[in-house]
Amino acid sequence: MPVVKVSMLEGKTPEYKKTVLDSIHDGLVESIGIEDWDRFQRVEEFSKSDFEKPDFKSDDFMIIARIESLILERGMEDALERAFAFAEAGADAIMIHSRKKDPS
Repeated sequence: MPVVKVSMLEGKTPEYKKTVLDSIHDGLVESIGIEDWDRFQRVEEFSKSDFEKPDFKSDDFMIIARIESLILERGMEDALERAFAFAEAGADAIMIHSRKKDPS
């Protein structure tokens, strides 16, 4: 059960948000074989004054970090440590990949 959080500037249309979430979900189904019904996603919106990004990024640019600590059997602590580092570095979304249905 991957949990996806997408951060974006406020003001995007519902259709735009749905397209982004559908694309992410389709990628998860295709790449790691999650069930189509297994969809836990959240959109977090920020005003331009609360959202800082480098000048070279457009308002639609996204960085998605994929973490494979669980596949490498390094544990959830390692995965979360990497997730926080990616978030601090500016990742817009983080996916912790696992082959197991239960990451414990």
